[in-house]
Amino acid sequence: MRSHPILGLLLLFACDDSTRRESLNEGAVCIEGSADDALAIRVAFPICLSSSCSEVIEQGCAIERAGGEIRIDSRLVAETHGGSCSDDCLMVSVLCSLADVPAGEYTVVHGEQSVTLRLPAAPGKLFEWSENGTSC
Repeated sequence: MRSHPILGLLLLFACDDSTRRESLNEGAVCIEGSADDALAIRVAFPICLSSSCSEVIEQGCAIERAGGEIRIDSRLVAETHGGSCSDDCLMVSVLCSLADVPAGEYTVVHGEQSVTLRLPAAPGKLFEWSENGTSC
């Protein structure tokens, strides 16, 4: 009997129970602190992970200021392995900061969301991710 290489590849991938999930510029965004011309932002990603079988592959965020705009870019890549995972829900967040931000009014942009913010500002939520109620 002759083996088929494509059939072998299909069987190999059928046995892989891994699921990769990615969040790019999504989630809740909160101000952690705004003092001494510095801004600290937390992004809470809208992905629920299991403590028993999920793994964060990559996470991070970056902030840049150009004139009156502050742009936040964030990314999370996670994989879930195996068929029976615990039923818990671990939320992943990342903290990023920007130095030398003078007091004033800015448009803060994260993905498709934007809001006007006056700095310095008290800690609080800028954006909430409404699909699943993710908050910081």
